[in-house]
Amino acid sequence: SHRGRSPENRTDSLCIVEYNGNIKRVFAQIIPNKKQNTLIPIICRQVANGSIIWTDEHKSYQNLRLFNYIHDIVRHKYEIINKIQ
Repeated sequence: SHRGRSPENRTDSLCIVEYNGNIKRVFAQIIPNKKQNTLIPIICRQVANGSIIWTDEHKSYQNLRLFNYIHDIVRHKYEIINKIQ
């Protein structure tokens, strides 16, 4: 366990899964960092406007609503995925 510290030799990646009862499409890309200005342009190219996006609690996702997405959070400490109501 690294107790909140990231390993020095890590490789960051972004994975997007289109799901509507079944997995429809998967996109994955190695990214240089997890900054908002890295993640948001990739998401905007890969995900249709108005889509529901579930992410973890990372701060880089906090402005997804400004880009016309419905954004909800999975708190991995407590759950694997929230149930869509």
